[in-house]
Amino acid sequence: MLGNTSHHLTTGLQASLLGLYNCVSSCLSRSALPSHRLIADYGLATTAALCCTHFCNIHSQLCILQTLHIKPSKSYRCSKIAQHSCKQMTAPMIAKLALLAATSHALAPNAVTSIIREKLAEVEEPAALNIAEKYEAVDLPSSRTTFVRTNAKSTAPALVLLHGFDSSLFEYRRLLPQLEAQGIEAYALDLVGWGLTDPKQGVSIEAKRQQIEEFVRDVVKGPCVLAGASLGAAVVVDALRNGEVENVEKVALIGPQCFIDGAPPVPEWGARLGVRVLRSWPLRALANVIAYKDKRLGNFDAIRVGLLHCERDAWEDDAVEWLLGGGYSVSDIVAPALRDEDTLILWGDADEILPPADALPQFASALPDADIRFVDACGHVPHLEQPLPTAMALARFVGGNPVGALPGTRDAR
Repeated sequence: MLGNTSHHLTTGLQASLLGLYNCVSSCLSRSALPSHRLIADYGLATTAALCCTHFCNIHSQLCILQTLHIKPSKSYRCSKIAQHSCKQMTAPMIAKLALLAATSHALAPNAVTSIIREKLAEVEEPAALNIAEKYEAVDLPSSRTTFVRTNAKSTAPALVLLHGFDSSLFEYRRLLPQLEAQGIEAYALDLVGWGLTDPKQGVSIEAKRQQIEEFVRDVVKGPCVLAGASLGAAVVVDALRNGEVENVEKVALIGPQCFIDGAPPVPEWGARLGVRVLRSWPLRALANVIAYKDKRLGNFDAIRVGLLHCERDAWEDDAVEWLLGGGYSVSDIVAPALRDEDTLILWGDADEILPPADALPQFASALPDADIRFVDACGHVPHLEQPLPTAMALARFVGGNPVGALPGTRDAR
């Protein structure tokens, strides 16, 4: 559709903002449209400020107009600059279309819904498109679990990666290629209630625990290192609390959240309202900004990737069910669950979501033998912001070697 609008170019912000403003009244309910939500929630001034940045070149103008299905109020002839810009865009667009064709072909047999494939067409990051191409699904008693694996086999235990709250395995899109290059057999799965996994027995803590047990038993089929990022660390702790998940030889935690327990009770309507806010573009934008030390990485494309799983048909109902369930409370069991496990903890040294100064001492006290390491120049998501040193640290740990003086990491104790 981008090609169909390429001959309609606006000459500045006035036409673009007018189109956005006129579109608001009929589209406020379409929360997937970023600028509409921004106008509704923050006012036209905020939208104008963002548009000044986002409409800074012809390519951005076309992308936004196409995404919002806005027809400019006037048509203009392409200037020489615009013509040159369009020519520069041609080769990358052809390459992207070829990759998207392969991605759609790969996703089709896995029954990923057409709307998610359509949303993928708006994504630019090659790592996200490449991981989408590798999606698999397995029918387990608990769920139809979607996952991605590296193309590597090793005598070392496999690495099983669990994502954080209301996320998906897409958050490992930059880490998995680095792990594969290190020769690590790794799996990243979508937890029930999140990602693209379809639950069969609800999305509760028990359902997640059962899913992990089934996945390790039926897919990994051997010893593993169980790793979790952010709230995924609480999932790991819970999975090991009663020894229900077998064959776990080691544990790796990345920017772990284990010492903030539960959620206050809310009525169903409050939970549903909260979930819709959770899906909104402004909240996702804020989360992306504070997740990274390098704020440029929390861009519009990262937000699009982070919203992909929200297009799953049952996402809202599953999210409401999860919030009504109260969430994880594992602070009291971190020590008993992991005291006998060989544990590696990786923490971004500039984490704004879980500042190390607040939470790291709690882990150091609960797990005195754990190897706790900072990832340098990094926020809350080392696997996204610093995937190479994160992969190298995990590879050494999985392979039975001390992480040691690895470039990009340092002892946090």
